[in-house]
Amino acid sequence: IHIDDLISAHFSALKKLEDLDGHNIFNIGTGKKNSVMTIIKTFSKVNKVSVPFSFYNRRQGDISVCYADPKKAEAILGWSAKYNLEEICRDAWEGALKRFRK
Repeated sequence: IHIDDLISAHFSALKKLEDLDGHNIFNIGTGKKNSVMTIIKTFSKVNKVSVPFSFYNRRQGDISVCYADPKKAEAILGWSAKYNLEEICRDAWEGALKRFRK
């Protein structure tokens, strides 16, 4: 998820806080699953960098698929992710470069 989407989700929740009863849990994400390989390839392509990687066997307890279903956040908070994987990869890299160039 893009950091701006995460921030937006929190503000959407704050706006609805008085309207909600009790304890509520919302999944915040794009609702789209991406493999690690897809993320590596997208990051490399978008940022024109090589990302070294190695393949290993899955560790005991590792899950095969994990992604957030944001339908409840959209229905109740009126929130949905705006950024796609390419934008996430680009902005993460640009943000890291700015931080470490200081």
